[in-house]
Amino acid sequence: ILEVTFKVKDDAAIGAYELGVSLMEAYDEKTNDVAINITNPTVTVVPKEIPVTSIVLDQTALALNVNETATLTATVSPDDASFKTVTWTSSDDAVATVSGGVVTAVGAGEATITAKAGECTATCVVNVGVVSVSGITLNQSVLDLFINEKDTLTATVTPDNATDKTVT
Repeated sequence: ILEVTFKVKDDAAIGAYELGVSLMEAYDEKTNDVAINITNPTVTVVPKEIPVTSIVLDQTALALNVNETATLTATVSPDDASFKTVTWTSSDDAVATVSGGVVTAVGAGEATITAKAGECTATCVVNVGVVSVSGITLNQSVLDLFINEKDTLTATVTPDNATDKTVT
């Protein structure tokens, strides 16, 4: 087995380079060694991968009501890391979803939002509450009807951001 190691200078430009190496084919009967002719081998210089060492979120806890949103910002270090792409996940999509750092409260409960870059992670706990109905008003306070006559009442639920505005 022939093993060749190349040392590339720190300031080497990225790209492919031909080496001026040529070996003659030869066979040594005493040692059973074979030398093979290698012509125009290529060495490719690629950038050194710089791993992510940490990821930090601007908030570690959020309190939201259903249908509210908040934006989380992730800071990845070092600045020159090779792969700084952040992936976002939620531990419970029925409570909170996340896309590109934007958290949307879906239903009451607790979910953990995780941001990952490289092998590093950071989390934010999201508590989603319910906005209770504080009142219901009707469009008419008195309704006089004769037998078999119909009319429609319209109910208004407050507050406007109540989680469940169903009127039965």
